[in-house]
Amino acid sequence: IFLLSFFFVLFVNTRMALINVFIGFLIVLFFEIRTKIKLKNVILTAVSIFVLLGGILFFFVQKDSYMKEKYSSVSFAYMDKVGKLDEIDHPEVKVFNSLVTRLSIWKSAWELSLKNLPFGVGASDGKPELNKYYKETNQQFLAKYEFPTHNQFLDFLLKFGILGPLVVALYIFTIAYLGYDLKNGIILSFFLIFFTSNLTDDFLLRFDGIAFSGFWFSVFGSLWLQQKSLIVNRQ
Repeated sequence: IFLLSFFFVLFVNTRMALINVFIGFLIVLFFEIRTKIKLKNVILTAVSIFVLLGGILFFFVQKDSYMKEKYSSVSFAYMDKVGKLDEIDHPEVKVFNSLVTRLSIWKSAWELSLKNLPFGVGASDGKPELNKYYKETNQQFLAKYEFPTHNQFLDFLLKFGILGPLVVALYIFTIAYLGYDLKNGIILSFFLIFFTSNLTDDFLLRFDGIAFSGFWFSVFGSLWLQQKSLIVNRQ
């Protein structure tokens, strides 16, 4: 099941997903080492899985030439054009999904947020005001495609001011607290995935993001309460 999941990640072919696979594996491995008596077996298993995943990744890259290009030249191309994407010839072809486009969006959202502190522009005016700012700053490429913030913290900062990102941080980092308090690598891996996902997108604006995170938040919270009840009963 683990290897099949890794294949799915490779087919999705997103940078954050691939990075999170390896970091999540390291987190789970760390807690396994702390709790397992037979350290040697854990290390041998971890090394074997790393070699296997590395081999799969190597052969996958060899078969998919665009993947190598995407993770090297495409992702980090035109980094000197942040906020000046219209200077690139056909930006919709060359940098539509590149890091420079995200950075240009975040730069605009940050600048607009600072102008509307401390209360923001309002829940319903976030995207319209951002699109308006694209036009005011003569960023025609961003205005044409009406890019959203692609960052949950910036999105709430723009809409709700100072309290916005604080509420998002409280919601997400509570999951981290549950994982840390329970010493549970799976919960901490979930936190990592959800946290990084909201750094590059705005999942708490969508029903699937809210329902998915809310469901697992409830499961983790229930597990935490059960563990605390057991401790109290033992005392």
